[in-house]
Amino acid sequence: MYIPVTPRGPDWQRIGTSFAAVPFVLIGCTLFEAVVAIRAYAIGMAAGLGIGRTAEPLAPRLSTEQPAYVQYLFGPVWRDVLHTIKIATQRQAKAAEAEQKRIRRKHFPGQDDELVDSRNRIVGFTMLVSIVTGFLLAAVLLSVVLAIQALVIGILWAVGIVVIYSLRLIDSALLIVRGIRITCTHCYHRVPYPGYYCDGCGNQHRDIRPGRYGMLHRTCKCGHRMPTLLMLGSYRMRAFCPHCGQDLPSHVGRSAEIVVPVLGASGAGKTQFLAAVSIALDEKFSRTDGSMRPADAHSEAWYRQVGDIRARGTTVTKTPPGPQRGVSLWLERGRRSARVVLFDAAGELFGRGDGIRDLLYLRAKPAYVFIVDPLSVPTLWASLSAGDRARLEPVRAAESPETVFEHTIDALHEMRVRTRNTRMAVVVSKADLIAPQLTAAQVGDSDSIRTWLDGPLEQGNLVRSIDLNSASARFFLVDARLAGHPSAGVNTFVDWLLDGWEVRP
Repeated sequence: MYIPVTPRGPDWQRIGTSFAAVPFVLIGCTLFEAVVAIRAYAIGMAAGLGIGRTAEPLAPRLSTEQPAYVQYLFGPVWRDVLHTIKIATQRQAKAAEAEQKRIRRKHFPGQDDELVDSRNRIVGFTMLVSIVTGFLLAAVLLSVVLAIQALVIGILWAVGIVVIYSLRLIDSALLIVRGIRITCTHCYHRVPYPGYYCDGCGNQHRDIRPGRYGMLHRTCKCGHRMPTLLMLGSYRMRAFCPHCGQDLPSHVGRSAEIVVPVLGASGAGKTQFLAAVSIALDEKFSRTDGSMRPADAHSEAWYRQVGDIRARGTTVTKTPPGPQRGVSLWLERGRRSARVVLFDAAGELFGRGDGIRDLLYLRAKPAYVFIVDPLSVPTLWASLSAGDRARLEPVRAAESPETVFEHTIDALHEMRVRTRNTRMAVVVSKADLIAPQLTAAQVGDSDSIRTWLDGPLEQGNLVRSIDLNSASARFFLVDARLAGHPSAGVNTFVDWLLDGWEVRP
């Protein structure tokens, strides 16, 4: 049987009780809504970091400059912070909307709801207000948390920067202490730090030292990890010159580099001398339980050609004009090693002087070697018989050593090379072709060669210029032949070259 509901008037007692409860409802609900907001924020933070079933992580950040992932402290950390804040605030907004719907559904039903009078709109309105106050309270608390988070990240970033550049400093200091320098045998530039190929995909990485792409390791875009320090083994990777992009010798940067540029006129015997030096190094290290081996394919082909010429008993061919690659030879004895780099430029460059400026390896604080062809000294040439001059004319250098040396020194000074800080070897070549003259003048050791050049050969200006433009100068006599064992002068030169280096036998 249907009984109509008679509208009732205001329940003043109930209204009064509701108003009295407002402060307590507001405080309690504010705390509750603050917890809801903080919980939603925490879930959002976890989702932004890739945690949970509703995770929304960001993809790792690839650099647009290098084929590598950016180190976390150099950008991704702040990107992740902003991303997680964005996701967290979105989750908070959804939580606030859900709370509003819950309260409105409970305390503000429609007019056709049979229980419309059983709802308390005063409490409901207070609870709606508590959503705002609760979320504001959560925002204040979370702002403190965010400030602490930013402070911690900032401290970690600062510590990371200090560690990164400390590692770079230590790595560079080790290079200096161990006398390790790197000179490209293609473009002749000094290489402060080589670039490396990724062993996983072959991508070129220009500078893998600790920095924005990694602290101890760099991660290539293919996922392969690369050590960032020479002391961690980066020298084992395939290296290239950052200036010209050409490959560098294997294990470059592991050991000291001894740069040997040979200067002299065309036809003075520079190439022949370097071939004899390579043979002497091989024999000397073989006798002392060490080894000498070419450091790259080019050097291996060159040394194989030297062996063929030596077996035939002939002489090496003249160096053609134009850029020439240096020859790299690894010297190893026990745990000690060094890389000797032999540079042989065409003599025509030294005759002009201006062509020398392109030989950037001359700036590498090397041990300069100046080749003197005694046949090109006017006084000695004039003392030879007509028959000897006719026989030796084809192997005689075209320009006098004094002229070539002055052109070379002038060019080096224009390049701002401090020659007075370097050692210099003065090598008198073709000693076997003028043996009678040397025997008559009693020429053999360094002092006697100096005296012979300064006196009978009237090359005093050359000797004084050599002394003026070097920290120390040593004089050597070498033969023009490769057959058999290297001459005593070549072996003496090798001892002088390696003097002061740990790898010396």
